[in-house]
Amino acid sequence: PGKITVSGLVGSSSNWSSWSAVGSLSLYESLPATAVINASNATNATTSAAGAVDPGTRITNGTLVLSLTADVLAGQDHFIYLNLTQKATRSDGLSKAAVTVSSGPCIVSTGFTVRLGCGDNTPFRVGRADLINPTITQFSPFPCDLNRIEVRFSTTVPIYQQCSAVLTVSGLVGSLSPPAAVGNGNGTFPVVDLGTSSVASAGSWSQTIAGALVLPLANQAILLGLNDTTQPVRGGPLSGAPFAMDFAFAFWLVNPAGARSAALVSVLVSLTDQLGSGQLTSQVSPATVAGVPGASWAADNKVSLNPSVSGGSDAYVSKVAAFSASSVWAPQSGDALPLQVRNARLLNATLISQSTPFPCDDNTITISVGTDIPLLIRSGACFPNFTIRGLTGTQTPSGVVSLTSNPDGGFVAGSSWIQPTGELALVVANTSMAGSLNGTTGGKLYTVQVVVTNQASPQAAPALSIWVPTATWSALPRSGGSTGVFESQTGDAQPLTIVAARFVRKSIGQTVPYPGCMNTIAVTIRANVDLIPANCPIFLRIFGLKDAGVSNVSALPTSNRVSPGAQSLPMTGSISLSGPERLVTDGSSFWLAPGTCDATVHQAAQMLQDASGNVGMGYWENGYVDSVSSATSLGIDSSVYGGTGFSSSAACILSGGSGYTSAGYVGGSSVSFTIDRRLSVYVSQRVAANSDLVFQFQLENPIKAQRSPSISVSMLIGADRFNTMQFAGSSSIAAGSTTAAASSINYSATGCAQTYALPMDKDSTTVLCCTSCSFARNAVAALSSRNDTTADGQMTNQGDAEPLKIHSPFFCAKRIGQSSPFPCDNNTLTVTFMSNTVLTGPNGSVVTISGLTGANAVSGPMPLFDGPAGLSHHLMFSGGAASSFTAGTGLWNNATKKLSLYLTHATSCSQAYVFSFRVLNSAAAQAEPVVQIEASNIGRSAMVFKNGVS
Repeated sequence: PGKITVSGLVGSSSNWSSWSAVGSLSLYESLPATAVINASNATNATTSAAGAVDPGTRITNGTLVLSLTADVLAGQDHFIYLNLTQKATRSDGLSKAAVTVSSGPCIVSTGFTVRLGCGDNTPFRVGRADLINPTITQFSPFPCDLNRIEVRFSTTVPIYQQCSAVLTVSGLVGSLSPPAAVGNGNGTFPVVDLGTSSVASAGSWSQTIAGALVLPLANQAILLGLNDTTQPVRGGPLSGAPFAMDFAFAFWLVNPAGARSAALVSVLVSLTDQLGSGQLTSQVSPATVAGVPGASWAADNKVSLNPSVSGGSDAYVSKVAAFSASSVWAPQSGDALPLQVRNARLLNATLISQSTPFPCDDNTITISVGTDIPLLIRSGACFPNFTIRGLTGTQTPSGVVSLTSNPDGGFVAGSSWIQPTGELALVVANTSMAGSLNGTTGGKLYTVQVVVTNQASPQAAPALSIWVPTATWSALPRSGGSTGVFESQTGDAQPLTIVAARFVRKSIGQTVPYPGCMNTIAVTIRANVDLIPANCPIFLRIFGLKDAGVSNVSALPTSNRVSPGAQSLPMTGSISLSGPERLVTDGSSFWLAPGTCDATVHQAAQMLQDASGNVGMGYWENGYVDSVSSATSLGIDSSVYGGTGFSSSAACILSGGSGYTSAGYVGGSSVSFTIDRRLSVYVSQRVAANSDLVFQFQLENPIKAQRSPSISVSMLIGADRFNTMQFAGSSSIAAGSTTAAASSINYSATGCAQTYALPMDKDSTTVLCCTSCSFARNAVAALSSRNDTTADGQMTNQGDAEPLKIHSPFFCAKRIGQSSPFPCDNNTLTVTFMSNTVLTGPNGSVVTISGLTGANAVSGPMPLFDGPAGLSHHLMFSGGAASSFTAGTGLWNNATKKLSLYLTHATSCSQAYVFSFRVLNSAAAQAEPVVQIEASNIGRSAMVFKNGVS
């Protein structure tokens, strides 16, 4: 059979050894009139006779061999159509005479006439492929969010499946999406075709190298898409091969964790034919949307399009897109730029405050914080937290602190705390808050509270800074308000403002001004801050409770020294902080008030303790050296004053022992020293600011008249867990001050002298009750017009309630009467006396009644008789100091007309004692003699001044 050979058809990518009329490549014939050639699929053939074209005709290497199945008549035109696949490479097509035809030996090779003027119809001409109007848009500007990236572009030429087109989107560097295959709903980054049905369901993603998505285009799914409707009908199928020119698809990336500007993205398409040749489009940067994501974008973010994302950027949909443009968290210009991530900004309402400025108090720090964007949690990549730095001035140790209030559940219950830098990390809770996503919601204020313990020392509010995810350190707004505590000041709600402690009241008074008598000292302490011993020890010490008669040993004759065992009360050691008390009521409640007069304040001894923890007790030092003129050894003879000497740790403190007197003797040296007495107590319970802390203690008054000494007090708050402390200052410290009263503190609880103390306010106005046994027959208040000193010790310019103001000893009552004025009659003399001091016994005081002229009795023991009240007062006396003398007797000296009475028991201050004795009247008449009464060795401290040791 005849064959027709067409050569020079070079330029396609088809490489077929044969074809049939069925398939994507087909050969078909069109005849103008009667058909003599019949192609198997020639739909326009007019006859069904055997065709002229053999279905087994082959084309290889640009050569088409046609096998004739019938005669081809001379002069008859035949039109042969065949579909060949263009190459992917750009080409201008065939040149003239590039194609020849021959038919065996009969017809030599003849050149075709090539229609060069037909432009794109030139055989094998392949156009330049390029991109038109590429755009890229994102739909979430939030850090760590799952961000929908949308790419749209068109091509200058149709993209056919046979060209194996591949799209590369590069430059998406910085996302948190790891390398993975791209799959339509199956991979880490779903790719969703937006209606062109021309993107592949699989590709690849490179995270770190170029941030590139490589995605095949015009895949097999194109059979569902558009066809080439411009293809002429030429005896073949009704339409040509499928292709696409418009592309739109979306995929999802995880945004970077930090704020950043938009990525510099580029796109290109590569075309490759089956022979391996091809071309690349220009690599171009797609246009970006300068404003916000389009209004219709949410509809494209449906679950049906993205089944693995559950709605895409739900944070953007529910928490941002719905707000108006005027909102600080509303969509902003630039939100649509690819991988542009917003910087988190603190909401204007962000604030931090505290509940108390008091030292050592448990301080509730309230933090209200939020950002204009959601802070999302992404497993393995994003763990947002707010870090606050600068909360210095606490004694809360480093570790994990618990949030005491977290109503929105916005943060993890336990927060990391670093004490030295005051750093608190609030970790965002891994719960759904930003729509269906885990993390905080943009535009929402979260309020939490954490409790720290203030340090003891005062300070101004420290500067605070906050680190916000995606941002840098910035100043944290502090509350300018007040806490509402006592003397609260504007601004004291700024965290870790700690005020200086000061005394609001530090008063001291006494109940008894009588010499040698037991005296109740009442103390009232009121501070401007809460006293909180649970967090800081609160130490109070009262100095200067001196016995003026023995406080300065150098003023005594060097031959005088303390008799062994002589002690003034109370002895060194524990002392009760309760004295005489009275029950007080306001009609609805009852309480104990100190004293026996008209006090109504609450006794608070139960709120104090000594160093050993004994509640209601303090520690009394009855004699300690508070001043020395030389650093040489004091040489105090411990065998003399009954103590055990100076302690080795503090050479000026009398150590414990059997107790001391209130003085000592410098043995042979010129060193002088003074003796002081002091009280030390610790606060055991919390005392509210501006509340009175009232306590009292009892001591034995000096026996000599003296002015009230200068008494001072110190209150030490601390040291706390980190060894900070402060002393309470005076009223000169302004309310709300954060400046410490003492600039430097060198303090020891067992030190020789106070390092910081303030004068106490002595009670100069109270007129004491029950003080008729005084020179004025009643107590007096202070009066500046009186003298500094008087012989009686009372009528000075000081008031009787000022502590340790002591009257001179005297008998405020001294009466003697008789039963008979007749000569030589038995006469019963009745004596009544009352002193303002204590007469001690046995082996102590001696009362002498002299001037009994005209009385006669045998010298020696004289019987005494009880007074009319039957109180057995006569038994208070004996005829001598020895125990062999009988109580109820006196010692009469008939030569001197004196009756000596040795006390067997101590008397009580200002109590009348009545007894009688009998004498024989003289025979001679006489006027009443001047009878006198005196007492010697009065008071317990009389032995201090006794010469010698024995």
